[in-house]
Amino acid sequence: MKVMVSAREATLDSPVGDVFGRTPYFILVDTEDFSFEVVENPAGNQTGGAGVQAAQLVLAHEPDILLAPKLGPKAFEVLEAASLPCYSSGKGTVKDAVRDFEKGKLQPLSSSGSPGHGKPIPEREISGESTDRHLDQLTSKLGKLRGQVEKLLEEIAELPGEEK
Repeated sequence: MKVMVSAREATLDSPVGDVFGRTPYFILVDTEDFSFEVVENPAGNQTGGAGVQAAQLVLAHEPDILLAPKLGPKAFEVLEAASLPCYSSGKGTVKDAVRDFEKGKLQPLSSSGSPGHGKPIPEREISGESTDRHLDQLTSKLGKLRGQVEKLLEEIAELPGEEK
């Protein structure tokens, strides 16, 4: 799984970024082996529209999940429209955030909360419509993963070698 995390520095030991659109870096972590790619965020220096530009940058790298402390309303809309599941990263390091996500400790981000900012949804509020939306996002991701598995199986079947 590819997990994109906002970061203050270009390492896995970096503290997570404070403000999604203004974070200096995004780190794309492969959870299978913890290899990672550092993505600089040029939107952080923009005078306006940083959240939307950062969201577009994240989507261009095709992560399966985004971990960020919170999201502005416009960035949230862009990411939600793309069906990218977004979770609160907490306040630790990038590595801590990914591990916490793998352990199921992180909460989904929502457009609710303080005016205009996606904040973690308290567990007691994950029900009804937000659960349905989250289930739809996960179902969409599952469909994409199934397609990727089918392509891999086709490639394996086409490999030269012993008869099957």
